[in-house]
Amino acid sequence: MDSKFIRAVVRIATCNLRLGEFKLARYVADRILDRLSPSSQHFTDVRKKILEIDHVEKQVEEIKEQVCGASGVEMSKEKLCDLLLQVEALHPQVLYSEEMASRALLQLCRYPECMKSWEVTHDGKEGLREAPWRLWIKTQEQGNAAVKSMQLAIAVERYTEALALGGSCAYASLLYSNRAAAHQSPSGRLWAFQGPGPFLLEGSHSYGWAYAGAKTE
Repeated sequence: MDSKFIRAVVRIATCNLRLGEFKLARYVADRILDRLSPSSQHFTDVRKKILEIDHVEKQVEEIKEQVCGASGVEMSKEKLCDLLLQVEALHPQVLYSEEMASRALLQLCRYPECMKSWEVTHDGKEGLREAPWRLWIKTQEQGNAAVKSMQLAIAVERYTEALALGGSCAYASLLYSNRAAAHQSPSGRLWAFQGPGPFLLEGSHSYGWAYAGAKTE
């Protein structure tokens, strides 16, 4: 199996991990692990990523249980501040999961900081700090769902809406590939999607989508 493809899958799992989407991150990694030889380095790398996902999820759940529980009962400021420090330490691994910190900040009446905790501004490049990530992803998923249900015109509309939001060149290239595939005839589109086969992970893998777009040109 192509090493670049394996690295791309691991990156997808990492992206879902950063979003706090642990089940999806684990699903993506598990899908590819089943196709690797236990003696290969790729197997070791993917397995390492799965263990990382499990470890971070456990940490998040433990802190979340304390913070979310704290929102319904009285807790000392010192305890809440301690929880915030725990959240801060874990934050780099789940950059875009905001619920834990925001609840504790609300308890401390630190409202401006609470509002800021919901902004995706952590490590974004200049020009992308205010990027509408969730709207991009939501619109893309709507387009993917429309493609799967053979509503190609709707899929083209959704991908076009996402492209109109501007932002990342890498993400735009993925959307252009998706839209190109949706523009094709049903027979050509279906053949393209069969090409990537089991490696087309829930329609979310850029390699598979780019392959699909190329095959329908």
